[in-house]
Formats: sequence, C-alpha cells, structure tokens
Amino acid sequence: MELAHSLLLNEEEYNQLGEYQKAEFIFEWLQFLEKLLPHVVFAAVVCLGYLYKKLGRILGNSFTDTVGNVLKAMKNAESQGRYEIMLSLQNMLKGLGAAAIPCHRDIYKAARSCLTDRSMAVRCAAAKCLLELQNEAVFMWSTDLDSVVTLCFKSFEGSNYDVHLAVSKLLGTVLARALTSKQTTGKVCTSFSDIVFLALRGGINNYICGIADSSFSDDFPLKYGFFSNFFQAYVVFASTLGGQWLERNFSAFLSHILDLVSQSHPKAIQNQMDAIGCRCCVSFILRATVGGLLGEKAQIAAAKEICQAIWKLKKVVACVLLTGVIMTVAEDLLCSASQNSRLSVQRTQAGWLLIAALMTLGPAVVQYHLPRILLLWKCVFPSSPKDLETEKTRGDSFTWQVTLEVRAGALCGKLNVPFFTVGLVILVDLTVPDSQIDASTFLLPPLCHEDDLLLLGPLLQETDHRFIEEQLLLGNNVAGGSLEYDPYSIYEKLGKRDSVPKPLPPTLSVISAATALFGVIFCHIAETHRLQVLEQLLNSIKQTKGSRQQIVQLNAVSAFSTSLKHLANCKGSLGPEEVRRSALTLVLGALESNNPLLRCAAAECWARLAQVASDSAFTAGLAQVSFDKLKSARDVVSRTGHSLALGCLYRYLGGIGSTQHLNACVGILYTLSQDSTSPDVQAWALHSLSLIVDLAGPLYHVHVEPTLSLVLMLLLTVPPTYTEVHQSLGRCLNALITTLGPELQGDSATVSALRTSCLLGCAVMQDNPDCLVQAQAISCLQQLHMFAPRHVNLSSLVSCLCVSTCLLIHINRVLATLFFADINIREIGLEGALLGLLDKELDQRLCRDIKETLSHMLTSMAVEKLSFWLKLCKDVLAASADVSVTSIDTTQEEETAKVDDASILTSESDERFHPFSNPRWSTRVFAAECVCKIINQCESAGSAHFDITLAQERKQRDSRDDFLVLHLADLIRMAFMAATDHSDQLRLSGLQTLQIVVRKFATVPEPEFPGHLILEQYQANVGAALRPAFAPETPPDVTAKACQVCSAWIASGVVSDLNDLRRVHQLLVSSLVKVQAGKEAQSQQYNESTSTMEILAVLKAWAEVKESYRDVTSSASGLVDLVQADLGTLSKLWLAALQDFALLILPSEYASQLPAEGKEVNKFYFRSSLAIIDVLELAVELLNVLHRLILTRESPDIQLAALEVVRLILFAAQEHVKEKRRSAEEKETLPEFGEGKDTGGLVPGKSLVFATLELCVCILVRQLPQLNPKLTCSPAVQSGKHLLLSEDGSRLVSAALFILSDVPAICSPEGSVSVLPTILYLIIGVLKETAVKEQDGQLPLPVAASLQALKGLLSSPMARAEKSRTAWTDLLRSALVTVLDYGLLRELDEVSLLTAITVFIMSTSPEVTTIECLQKRCIEKFKVTLESKDPVVQYKCYQLLHSIFQHPNKTVSYPYIHSLASSIVGKLQETEKSKPENAAELQVVQEGIKVVTALTAAAEEENRKLLPLFASKTLHTLLLSQMFCSTSSLQSDL
Repeated sequence: MELAHSLLLNEEEYNQLGEYQKAEFIFEWLQFLEKLLPHVVFAAVVCLGYLYKKLGRILGNSFTDTVGNVLKAMKNAESQGRYEIMLSLQNMLKGLGAAAIPCHRDIYKAARSCLTDRSMAVRCAAAKCLLELQNEAVFMWSTDLDSVVTLCFKSFEGSNYDVHLAVSKLLGTVLARALTSKQTTGKVCTSFSDIVFLALRGGINNYICGIADSSFSDDFPLKYGFFSNFFQAYVVFASTLGGQWLERNFSAFLSHILDLVSQSHPKAIQNQMDAIGCRCCVSFILRATVGGLLGEKAQIAAAKEICQAIWKLKKVVACVLLTGVIMTVAEDLLCSASQNSRLSVQRTQAGWLLIAALMTLGPAVVQYHLPRILLLWKCVFPSSPKDLETEKTRGDSFTWQVTLEVRAGALCGKLNVPFFTVGLVILVDLTVPDSQIDASTFLLPPLCHEDDLLLLGPLLQETDHRFIEEQLLLGNNVAGGSLEYDPYSIYEKLGKRDSVPKPLPPTLSVISAATALFGVIFCHIAETHRLQVLEQLLNSIKQTKGSRQQIVQLNAVSAFSTSLKHLANCKGSLGPEEVRRSALTLVLGALESNNPLLRCAAAECWARLAQVASDSAFTAGLAQVSFDKLKSARDVVSRTGHSLALGCLYRYLGGIGSTQHLNACVGILYTLSQDSTSPDVQAWALHSLSLIVDLAGPLYHVHVEPTLSLVLMLLLTVPPTYTEVHQSLGRCLNALITTLGPELQGDSATVSALRTSCLLGCAVMQDNPDCLVQAQAISCLQQLHMFAPRHVNLSSLVSCLCVSTCLLIHINRVLATLFFADINIREIGLEGALLGLLDKELDQRLCRDIKETLSHMLTSMAVEKLSFWLKLCKDVLAASADVSVTSIDTTQEEETAKVDDASILTSESDERFHPFSNPRWSTRVFAAECVCKIINQCESAGSAHFDITLAQERKQRDSRDDFLVLHLADLIRMAFMAATDHSDQLRLSGLQTLQIVVRKFATVPEPEFPGHLILEQYQANVGAALRPAFAPETPPDVTAKACQVCSAWIASGVVSDLNDLRRVHQLLVSSLVKVQAGKEAQSQQYNESTSTMEILAVLKAWAEVKESYRDVTSSASGLVDLVQADLGTLSKLWLAALQDFALLILPSEYASQLPAEGKEVNKFYFRSSLAIIDVLELAVELLNVLHRLILTRESPDIQLAALEVVRLILFAAQEHVKEKRRSAEEKETLPEFGEGKDTGGLVPGKSLVFATLELCVCILVRQLPQLNPKLTCSPAVQSGKHLLLSEDGSRLVSAALFILSDVPAICSPEGSVSVLPTILYLIIGVLKETAVKEQDGQLPLPVAASLQALKGLLSSPMARAEKSRTAWTDLLRSALVTVLDYGLLRELDEVSLLTAITVFIMSTSPEVTTIECLQKRCIEKFKVTLESKDPVVQYKCYQLLHSIFQHPNKTVSYPYIHSLASSIVGKLQETEKSKPENAAELQVVQEGIKVVTALTAAAEEENRKLLPLFASKTLHTLLLSQMFCSTSSLQSDL
C-alpha cells in the first residue's frame, strides 16, 4: 500500500491489482490525500502567486475566478493559510498590475480583516498585500484614505516588531502617494497641509478618542507604542517623498511633529515618562529624516530652524570654543549659583558639566587649569570630620539638594564617570524587595553571548528602529534614555550599541553599578564569605513572591554572572563544594525562569560556572542535570533553558569530550527540534545543536548525515512565519558545512548527496521572506564556495544582492574576490549598492566592514573596470556638489590664463539622474579616498596609465582597454569638487587627491603640443581649487594641506610662465603674511598647537619651493625671482622654527622654559616639517655660527657640542640627498644631486661642504698646527716632533675626522672629486702626527679615529660611481703612496701605518692597490714588519695578513700569499728551536697558526695536505712547550 502514497494516482500499479485490491488501493490513496490536503492547498496557493508574478497578464483572463476561489478558501483557513493567501495575492497584484483593477475592492476587503488578525504573521502579510495594492488602487489614497489610516492605527494594537515595520511602511507610503498623486477625485486635494496633516491628525484624534478610557492615559507602553509606530510611518512618509521635498517643507514638517506631542493633545503627555517617550520619538524622526535625507547644508539650515528658540545662547556657544574661556564660564556659573535660588541647581549642573567635559580633553589641556580645578574641589567637600558633623545639623531640603548636586558634579569631574550613589552594602541594592523595575533589558544583554541574543527576537538586535523600539522592552511605566537622568553622560564614551547618550533612570543606574561592583568584589573575598553571600542571595529570592521575586532573582543572577566573568578572566577558583552547590541552586532557578532573557543569561552563567570550577566531574554533573530535566519536563521554559545550557557547555568547554556525552546531547536535541507544538523549543534546541556541531570537532562526523537530513526536513516543513526557527536552522546548516569542510570537494555518491542537500537547504532559505534567513543562505553558499568552488554557482546571487540592501551587510571581501570580478551589473551595481548602504548605515562597525569590502573589491577590479569605478566615485562626489568644474580647452590657453580663477566655476544645471542623493560627507570622503587608491593601483599596473601617447595607441588597437590618463579631466574635476566643498574633511581629501594627481602626472607630455605638459591645461582649475583654502575663515588644517599642494604644483615644473606661476605663488605669499603677523592674525577659535601646525606647513611649503628651483635649469628663472623677494623673511622664520624646536627637545630639567601645553603635539609637527625646512642656506648659516662659536669659546665641551650639531646637520643633508636620488630613480630621471653638480665647484658662503671643511680644519689645526702648510716652516712648529694631545683634544680631533668622512655623501660625483684631496690630506695628516707608540700597545684615540674615518671614506659609493671612479682611483693611489712614504719614518708607529695600508687593501676597489709598484711596496712593508723582534708588532702583523689572505678577490690576496706564506711558515718553524717564553710570544705563535689555517682554505687542492701536517707539527711543539713550562708561571697562558 506504500505505492499509493503519492499526489497522483499510480495507475500502473492500480491496473495490476485485483478487483478488491483496487478498492483498497483507492481508499489508501484517498486517505493519504486527506492527510496531505492542507499542505496541498498551501502549495497550490503559493504556486498560483508565483505563476501570476512571473507570467502576469498572460493569465489575466482567469484572474477574477482565481481571486474569487482564493478568497473563498481564506474563509475557513487557519492562520497559516491566511498568511500564504495574503502573500499569494501580493504576488498576483505584482504580476498583473493595472489588469487586476476589477478585483481590487475584494482584495482590499479581505486584507482589511487580515490587518487586524490575531496572528502577527498574517498582519505582516496583509500589510505587504495592501502595500502592493495601493500602487494601482486609487481609492486607498483618495476616498478611503481616512479609513486606511484608522485601520493602520488599529493594527498597531498588540503588535510586534515585524508588524510595526510592515504597517508603518504601508501607512507612510499611502500618505506619500496621496500627496504626490496628480489625480484629484472627490474631496482629495494635493496640498500638504490640506490632505496629509488633516488625515494624520484626524486619524490620531479618532484613534485616541476611540480608546479614551483611562487605560490609554495610564499605560505608558500602550501610549508610547502608538506614537513610536506612528513616527516610524512618518519616517517612511518623508523618505518616500525624498530629500528635496523635505528641504522645501521642513518648517511645516517640524511644526506638525512638535504639534503632535504638544499640549494640543492633552492625553499625549501627562507626566515625565510621557515626555521622555515623546522626546525619544521626535529625536528618532529628526535623525532619520534630517540626518538621513538632507545634505550637510540643508542639515545646517534645519538645525538653525530647530535652534531658533534658543538663539540667546549663541554668545555662550561662541565663547566655549576655548578651554580657558570654558573654565572661566564654569567658575562664573558655580560662583553665581547662590545668587538666584531658582537657577541654583541649573547653574551648578552647567558649571560642573563644563569642567567634567574639560577633563576629557586629556592631561595636556587639564594640566594648565589644574590649580583652579583643585581649588574648586577643595571648596566642595568638608575639610575635616568635625565639619562633616556640623553640616549635618543645618540646612533645609533645598540647600541639601544643591549641596548634593555640587558634590555629584565634582565627583564626575574627578572620576570622569557618572556619579551614582552605590550603597555600602551592595546586596541591599540588589535584593531590595521594594524595587518594581525589571532591569533585564539593560543588565542581561551584556552577560549573554551575542549569538544567543538572536533567539530573543529583533528588539535586542541592531536595527534601524532600535532607538525607539527598545523603550517598549522596559515596561512597568519606565522610560529610559533621558539626558535629565544624568546630564554628565553627554561627554562620556558611548556604549557599544548606542549612537547617542542614553542614561538610565536612577534606580536602574544604582542596580547596574551595584552589579558591576559585586562582580569585582566577589572575586576578592574569602571563599567562606562567598558561601555566605550566595546564601543571602538565595534567601532574598525565597522571601519574595511574584513579580518582585523575579526582579530580585534577576539582579542576583546578573551580579553572580558578572563575578563569574571576572573569575574566568583572572583564572580564579570558585571555591569548595558548598559554594558550588549554592551557586548551582541560584543559576538553576534562573535557568527555569519565565523571562527568556534571564534564561539566556542563566545558560551562559551555567557554562561559566563549569569553566570556573574546572572539574570534569562537576561539568558532567551539570550536563546530567540538564539531561534529566529535558527528559522529564514538558514545559517550554525548562526545555528552552536546559537545551541552550547544553550548547553553552560546549562553547566554553568543548563538552566532556566523550562520544557517549555527545550522543546523548544530539539525541535529546534532535527530539526537541522536532517539537512542532512549540516553535520556541525548536529554535532554542536547534541553536544549541548548531553550537555543538560547530564545537564538537571530528567527533561529530558520524552525526553529519542524520543532522543534515533533519535540517532539510525542518526547512521544508516549518512554516516560514517562524523566523527564529529558520534562523537557527541556517546556523545549523552553516556549522555542518564547516564541519564537512574540504570533504565537500569529493566525487563519491555520499559526498555528492551531502553537497546536494546543502545546496537544497540554501535554496529553501533564499526563498524565505525574512532577510536574516536569506543572509544565512548567502553565508552558507559562501562556505560551500570556499570548500567546493566548482560545485557552486554564485552568479545568481548578484541581482538579489543589488535589490536587497539588508543582505549587503553579509558580503565580505572574500566573497567579493570570488565571484564579483567577472560579473557586469547594470547601473551602479553591487559596488554602488554598498556605497549607498554605507551612506545610510549608522553602525560604525558595519560601516568599517563595508569600507573594507569595497576596498578589497577596488584592489581586485579597479584597473579592469576603471571607467566604472571612476564614474561611481564621481557620482558620489557630484551628488551634492554646488558647483562644477569645466575642463579648459588647450586651444584657449592664452585666454584662460588671463581669466580669474573664479571664472571656471560654472553652475551647470545637470538634470540627469543621480544614483546617490545627498550623500553624507563621510561617504564622499571615502569616495575621494577610493580615487587615490585607484591611482595607486594604476601606477602598479603599468606605465601606459601615465603616458597619453601609449594609452591612445593601445586604445586604438583594442577599444576595450582603458587607461587612467584618458580620465585626467575627471580626476581633476573630482579633486576640485571635493576640495571646494563645505565639509572640512572632504576638502582635506580633495586636496590630497589633487596633490597625488599633480605628482603622478607632472611629467606627462602633451602630444598635441610638443614641449608642453598635459597638466598645463588645468592651471586655472588647480588655482580655483586652492584659493578657498586660503580664506581667513578656513580651518588651519585645510590651509596647511593646501600649502602642500601649492608647493607640489610649483615644484612640479608644470607651469613655466611667470604670470601663471604668480597665481598660485600669491596664495603662498598671503599665508606668509599671516605667519609674519603672528598671534594677532591667528584665529582665536583654535589652540596654539593648531596654529603651530599651520605656520610650519607654510614654512615647509616655501622650503620645498626653494629647494625645487635649485635642481632646475634656467627655465625656472621666474620662480627664482619670485622666491628671492621673500628669502630674507623666510630665513628668519626658518631659523626661528629651528630655535623653537630646540626648546621643545630640551631635557626635563629645563621644563620651565617649555610651553605649558601642546608640547608633544608640537614636537610631532616640528619633526614632520624640519627635514625640508633645514634648507642649504640655513644650514650654511648655522655652520658659520658654529664656526664663530668655536673660535670664540675655548671650552672643549662647547666645541664638542658644536661638532655634534655639525654632524646632525650633515646627517640631515645626507638624508635629503638620498631622498632626492630615490625620487629621481622612481621617475627614471638622473639629474646630479649633491653639491658640486656637474662642475664640482664649491662657492664659499653658499656651500655646506665648504663650511663643513672650514669648521673641521679649524678644529684640527688648533689641535695639530703641523697640519697647516703655512705653519710647517714656522719656528713655533718643530718639524718631526710629535705633540701629545690632551684627552679633550683627542676627542675633538676624533669628532672632526668622523665628520670629514661623511662629507662626500652630500656631494655630486664631481663635487666629491673636488673635496677628496683635502679630506685625505687631513685624515692621513692626523695619522702621521699622532701615530706614536704607546706603552700598553694600544692605539691612541686620534689614530683609531683616523683609521675609522679612512675606512669610511674609502668605502664611499663615490669611489665606484661612474663619473668619479677614475679620479678617485688616482687620488687614492696617491694617498697610499703617501702612507707608504710615511712608513720610512722611524719615529712613527709601525702598527698604525700597517693598519692604514690594510684599510686601503680591504676597503678600496682592487684597481687601486693591485698595480705592481704599489703592491710590491705593500708586500715589502709586511716582510719587514714580520722580521720585527717586538712580539706585539708581529702579532698585529699576523692579524692584518690574516684578513688580507681572506680577501674575496684572488687578484688581491694571492700576491700576498705567494710572497709572504713562506716567511710565515719559516717563522713558525723557528718555534721548534726557540720555544715561546712568555704570553706575548705564545700569542704570536697562535696567531701564526690561524694564518696558516687561512692559507689552507685558500691553497690549491694539491697543496692543502702539506699545510695541516705542518700545523700539527707546530701544535705538537706547543704541547711540549706547555709540558716544559708546566711548573712555570706561564702555565695558565699556555
């Protein structure tokens, strides 16, 4: 009979049966159909809807009959049937359009009844059906408008969040349609005041009068729910009409909103809670409309209109811009508080609020005002216990109110946290039985896991309407989020989920503070005391009943859960068995609470309890408790709580890790997830199952197939109205896919079936009406694509994602990389949809994710889809631009050069459709940043993007190719629009974009006009973009950035005509005049650090301009003339900047000379600017000053400090030259950088090298007069007699030598050739005059310094540079000859000269030392030295030869080996006859053996065997020598 179980009669099997069997077969088939009939009807209804949706008017002839049959079926249908019928009718209306007019009234009548249905899902479906109906049903927004409005208000009664959204959207859309429709039938008119306001006001009046009993007046949730729903509809209404309509009608719009919550409706606001609720609603609608629909300028106008009532505060607002004035105003308010009793509290609050806000600016600001603040604090509190007792005996209630307000404000400023009087006994606050407020909405969500909150509906999740919906969660006539509860919260850091300050009522604040404090204290009390505390909590719960008991239980569990989190973080222990038992009792009671939020928090606490206990037996006991409860309990509360507890145990502990435990959990959760009588049980069980699947690891593989079958079956059978169940199913499917992982790539039948089941589950979830379920489907598909990409086609998702913006939040950069690169999307595409979502989204974390996604997509696709991305960014930037830039034709160059910059600003009336309407400044800033990223991407993609000729050629060959240089006009236009915007942040981004464009395209030639550059045609555009940044009212950071762009433009060399150059130069001149004027010209709105930033930016820009013409030929003569006029002023300002920086970096003992505030910030600005401000002329002047200082000050310390400054100046110059060379290499240009240029000439007075040499010679000659050729013949200088330098003199000479070795680094190749003879003469001269033997054998400090300087000089890159190599080689050979000649002088130290020779051999190129004559002399010098009788000289000689023998170039090392190896071996053989007698001789032999070892490595293969034999024989001799000396004092050395 199983063959009869099918939708259609199985005729083949039926014909094979006998007569009686046929009757049984038919009966079985009919019974099966009877059971299946409800589902068949639902399926038929759904199919009809989709048929009409897709085929539309093709089925129009049968539409009337179909609608009639469907409506008849609805009369006896249950809630699920009514839901499906409403959705099906919606699809029919969508497909048929105006063809369905004959049935509009019938559908309207049916939907009206469903809009007030007891089932919330049916109400949502009816609202969607009516929303579709109003597109063609004129009567809904004409004759029946009043009844529709009243019906919508009635549907709000007892509704949930989904109904709020659906009906609000219907109401707002209908009202907007009524206003915008051109049909004026009957009494309907198109005036905003006549129709919409009258309809809304009439609807509200009728609704309020209809429930005008006391329940509406006294029930805050009912009243607030009504107004919040209405205001959500108002947001839809305004959003549908658009930003332009709102901007034109904002006055009437604002007036009506305020009128609705004013005294014209006496029942609207009757107490403080009503006022707070209405204030919250008004705030929501203003933020959603003004903040979401209007551009920045319109927002400012709207804000001015809102603030007209408080215009008298204008002066105060203007004054508090400066911190000093803030402090003065605060002091005046506090001092005058007692002058007027009516304003005492308000003045006190305002004064301390300003001080507390000032404290948040950090120590750099507060330190300046600290003495005044300390004095105020001292006056607030009693100075002694006696004063405290005295004040208790006097004062009335008002006096005490003011006193407490003063002290509360003082504590807020001191602690920078809200002041709450938490009682000394925390438990009293937590367990007070008089509390009637349920604080679960505020206390428990932070204690629950973020994923678990999804089980509790949308009100606890991040939604656009959470700001007003969360008020409904409080209940019990409590309104939260009012600033009057805690005015000091206005300056504090916002909560994680908040966009505006929302302080809690005092009672809730005390409970929240007590809970947090309990969690900290409980971790630090003794374990015995913990037991007492827990028992007291349990007793407090037992002693209360009803709702009070639930509140006490809530507070106790919240406090204990907080303590468990602290214990887990510090890895502490809960305590002995008694403490665990009491804790278990406390949590178990909450786990079975009627409050779902408390159950969720208790499940988390249950798992943390096991985590803190860290005992497998205790964990197993907790799991067994849940097993037993789930097996016996039949109530929803116990089943949901304990099922979630099992999942939480796995989250924190991974379960017990046993297969038996896992099987038990899975079996119980399987059963619970199929409990169709309770969707809550199903949702919680499936959520817990998803946790176990995700965390069980490989142990879960045996359960994958049955779990996947269960998930698929539930997806197909659970009604889509149970969204929480489907969301949990989605999480289960996602976890299963992750568990399978790469196994999904297999081709076996089993894997193929699993993969097909996963894809089928994703398809079912995609068709779910809930966007979060659809998001789960996309997440699952993403996982599938990651593990099995060839089996998943994601291209079908793109159109869905472009339509449903609520799904865009789930597309991350990985998904974008996988399948968006090769898909063309019409209009703005997915990228544009993401930009649109970025403009509307308020969640900062989500905005960061969207930006990251777009940035990754841009990195992957910007070059291939260049035009698309540039157009997208241009549309965003142009959407709210007030002016546009017109590209200037190159043929009109002469005319445009004579026109003022303002002439290129044209007010083009672009009537084209803009896909982005009034985007926020942050979105436009991101678009400008994207333009910069696109330029960088193109730079790495190839040179054709910056070569107009090559780009045009390749474009002709293949029209599909696209290059950035072809869009240069658009780049300039976008940079101009951003740079001239009213938003300062956008102006900064626009100027940055313009700077990058100038730098990247500065050298691109214009092929149509040889000798010209492509950027020349945009001179006026650049000037117009820069000019507004130099206006007096411009913020300093914008002016500073504009100075950078000016210097980049001038230094780029694009402009050569003096008249054109003067336009931008004049802007820099105006900024220089402002700098000269000093503090008087600086705006008083900004602090000193900001002014410093602007001044340094101006000076840096002038320095860059000054540097630019040093490296340019005569074409920049006009620029030289322009700069030369201000050079005197600039030099003084540059030097003053250096002096200020010197003050800033003084040690701490000079703190009295430093500025009071902004020290660190100013240091940062100086460091970023001084590298370029330190220009050549200024450096030369500094060296001249230092030279004069050395001549006039005999103090060695002063002279050493001066030399250190010289070294730093030289280092800065080296870095500057390196940067210029690096930039030239990047641009593939090779100008000669460094002093000397192509000629090698150095001009005294203007040359940094000459000034450095002059100063070093001064130092050296004063210490060693023999170095002066003019003095060598003087009687005062005795030839050939060495002078012993003092310690200070040695240090001075050493410092000067180190500076000399670095001089060639700042020269051009030709310049280095000019200075090399002088430097070599000085270094070798110092070596000659100071190379005397020391008693201890150590080298004197000047000798060591000269050798180190010689090594640095010989290693200079200039010695190998192409243009200077030959000259350097000749000069270095001459220097080596000089050193060898000095070796003939007997009074000189042999070791020093031999070391100098070795430095030449090892540090120069082989061509310097390998010429035969020099090489022979060097070898001969080593031979002579080897024969020395001084062990120290022999030892040093062996060391130097050891390094030479290891030279990597054989042409250098082999001649020395061939000439000296035999001598070394002979010397070692002599040790067999005359054994070492002291430590020095022994060291010589040991060093000789090292040399032989080096010879072994360098010898040819056939000769290597002989040397080890010789070495071993010598070592044997040393051993005998050791035995011979065993009784001598040399034993330890040997």
